[in-house]
Amino acid sequence: MKRKWTINTIQDFLNYDKKWILKNGSGYRILEEKKLFNGIATLNYFLIKCPNPQHEEIWKDTSSIVYALAGCKKCWYEKMGKNQRNNLEKVFKELTKYGVYPVDLERDYIKNNSRLECLVEREGVEYTIYTSLKALRKSKKVKISIFHVKNPYTIRNINQWCKKYRPSYRCISKEYKNATSPLQFEYLGTDLPYGVSSVFEMSWHEFQKGIEHPALNKSRGHHVIRRYLLNKKFTFSEEVPLKNIGFSVPKSIANCRFDFVIYNNKGDILLVIEYDGEQHYKRRSLFHKTDDEFNNYIDRDRKKRAFLKERNIPLIIVRFDVGGKLYDEYEIKKYLDGKLNKFFK
Repeated sequence: MKRKWTINTIQDFLNYDKKWILKNGSGYRILEEKKLFNGIATLNYFLIKCPNPQHEEIWKDTSSIVYALAGCKKCWYEKMGKNQRNNLEKVFKELTKYGVYPVDLERDYIKNNSRLECLVEREGVEYTIYTSLKALRKSKKVKISIFHVKNPYTIRNINQWCKKYRPSYRCISKEYKNATSPLQFEYLGTDLPYGVSSVFEMSWHEFQKGIEHPALNKSRGHHVIRRYLLNKKFTFSEEVPLKNIGFSVPKSIANCRFDFVIYNNKGDILLVIEYDGEQHYKRRSLFHKTDDEFNNYIDRDRKKRAFLKERNIPLIIVRFDVGGKLYDEYEIKKYLDGKLNKFFK
C-alpha cells in the first residue's frame, strides 16, 4: 500500500525512526502544508522550520522531502566538507558553461554520470532535460529533441495559473525568459505593512513553491501575534515607522518601526507590541556582522522604548523564548492573554 504523505505521517515518520532523526532530522518541524499545481500535477508542499533560528523557513514538495528533513540549504551547506563544496561549485560552473542551468543541486557529492534535472533555453522556449556531466562532455552541447519536456510558459499562462491557484497575486512583467529569471509580481491583498510596495521580484521556479511576498515572510512569532490580534478583532497596524505615529521623533530613530500598534475606536494609540527574536539579545552573524552593529541594534531598541515611555504609551515585549520555550505558539498566546487582560481591566 502506498504511503500517503501528510503532516501527521511525516511527523510519525520522524518520531519513529530515531536513528534517522539523530543523523538528519532532529529539531525540524513542519509548519504548514499546501497543495499547489506545478503545471503538470498537484503536489503537497511543506513549510519546514529549521531548528537554527538564524535560518529561514523553506518550502519543499514531497519529491524532495528527504532533503528538506535532512536540513535546510544553509545547514546542508555548512555540514559539507571543503571537497564537497568545491565539487558542487565546479559542477555548477561546468553546467552553465554548456548553457545548462541545474534546478537543484541538493546532494553531498555529484559524480560524472549523476543524473541531473536542468533547464535549457532555445529560441525563447525553455525545456526541462535530464543529463549528466559525462554526456555533456561527450556531446559538447545539448541537443533538444521531441522527447524533451517543453515549458510553454508565457505571461498570459502565468496569470491564468495565478488566478486559479494563487488569486492574491498577478504577474506584471512583460516577458517570460525562463524559470530562474526574475519576474515582477503584484500582491493584491490589503494586509501588507504600512508603506511597503505591493510589487516584488521573484523567479517563476520559486513562485510556484508558494513563497509569499517578502514582507509577509516574517518570523513565526510575528505571524502568531498577527493571527492572535486578528482573532481578537483588534484594530492595529504592522511595521509602523516612528515618524508616522503623530509625535516629534529624533532623527536617529525616525525610520525605526514598531511591529504592532493597536488603536482604539477613535484612532488613538492604545499600546505597542514588539516581538523580539534572538537577534535582540545575542549577536547573530545573519543580522550583525560586527560587535558595533550589534551594539547599535541594542541602542536602537533602548531609544525606541524610551520614546514610548516619555509619551506614556504602554509597551508589551514578547520574547522569542517566552514561557521557557523557543518560538512556542501556545506560550506566546498565553503571555499575550495575561498582559492584555491586565491592560483592559
